[in-house]
Amino acid sequence: MHQAPTEVFICAAMFLCQYHAKDELVKLDVGWLDKWKEYKLTDKKTSFGSIVRQCEKATVRIITDNDVREVNYLGKKNDIVTIKSGYAANDAMPLYFLLVRLQDTHPFVTFASFVEGGAKRVCFELSKDERAIIENWEGWFQNYKQNAFSARKLMPCNERYAVLKVTPDKFWGICWTFPWKIDFPVMICPYAIKRTQPDLGYGIGKASLEWDDHGEELYQLAYKYRADKKVTLEQIREAYKLFRNETETFI
Repeated sequence: MHQAPTEVFICAAMFLCQYHAKDELVKLDVGWLDKWKEYKLTDKKTSFGSIVRQCEKATVRIITDNDVREVNYLGKKNDIVTIKSGYAANDAMPLYFLLVRLQDTHPFVTFASFVEGGAKRVCFELSKDERAIIENWEGWFQNYKQNAFSARKLMPCNERYAVLKVTPDKFWGICWTFPWKIDFPVMICPYAIKRTQPDLGYGIGKASLEWDDHGEELYQLAYKYRADKKVTLEQIREAYKLFRNETETFI
């Protein structure tokens, strides 16, 4: 009897762990359920097991590109381990599986996806502790204006502007989001994207950002869909004023 290839056990382990509850897995009594840890990203250097081990005591950042410069707005912390991998479509579903696995121990997951010169780049950051969503506003706004396909979208909302949090499912798009569920606060971006050159594809035509409250409509919309119903319209106006004062130098 021929032994099945290791790849078969790895994929089968992922399937069973993904679609069966933990108590069901115990009943299955399968001795190779941890085989998914042997999966290696396309670069053939980084296994899921090594990522899990590094996650034990640190925030882990997974970059599916060799260039991390364009995700510097996530901030640089001493307790972050960066794992680089060349982007490959066949890694997409396994990465989905890995992130779902890690949510049990690292519930704070952020995601950034963007296009630069036609090359897709993706970054996942997994943390045990809640972190500031945006630590580098200048880098974030640079990314936002280059990659948003509409004039205005939702954006991550730092706790400092908590009154601006809105209910995300009321809107059409989010610039920066975890791909399977939105588990971080979002707000309506007050800066509108103004195209200064026709879109060249992938949303990367030349653009600028301009403050635009659209004649009070921004505040009314934020008030209508506010996450905390105790927040007043005046609080929203004041929070946007604070946000503008603290971010306009980065535009």
